[in-house]
Amino acid sequence: MDYVHRSEREAKLARAIARMTSAQQRKLFEIMGNPPKIENVGYEYWNGHLAAWQGVLTPELESIFVDSAIEMLAANTAIGVSWDLVNQDAADWARQYGGKLAGDVDARTLQGVRDAIADFYDQGENLGQLRERLGRWYGPARATTIATTEVTRAAVEGERAVVAELAKEGIEMVPIHQTNNDELVCPRCGPRHGKQITDGIFPPLHTRCRCWVTHEFAQPVIQ
Repeated sequence: MDYVHRSEREAKLARAIARMTSAQQRKLFEIMGNPPKIENVGYEYWNGHLAAWQGVLTPELESIFVDSAIEMLAANTAIGVSWDLVNQDAADWARQYGGKLAGDVDARTLQGVRDAIADFYDQGENLGQLRERLGRWYGPARATTIATTEVTRAAVEGERAVVAELAKEGIEMVPIHQTNNDELVCPRCGPRHGKQITDGIFPPLHTRCRCWVTHEFAQPVIQ
């Protein structure tokens, strides 16, 4: 089923990211000076940048993972798994994936800042134009994009963890890709609606993907 708390968790994560990146952008301009010089921005800033992303993403991804697993178990009262194992799965996944995601975001931001500063000088831009350009990396639009995408991912991973634990007990469940099945569904996700996932590719399939997965028992469960 779709993640019940999707909208509120997306909004919460987007706000947290936006607050963090707004502070990061202010700090960046302070360090660069006027005129801005990228060489003034050293490892201390970027190490703090990475740590801040990890600090925001990892606990929230873990919480969504667990929340989604709880929802799945509540909707399927005939099944039971080791809750300690699910919690450990959540912590392990959030730490590993959250660290990777933060590293990827950090690297793309660094390149984006370098390109923006280069254009500032090459094209004779003013500080207002530079702030607008850097807003692509530090602004609320990016925060919303990341939040939407990663809430989908964490919610799906939470359910997959439950399915994996059930498989250890010999209970197999079949994953079905679900979309809103309307005119807004993208060409990549639309053809997968209502079909069993056999290729190992789970949502999100792209940025801002809000698809979800339902699961069916491969065989009836004896209660």
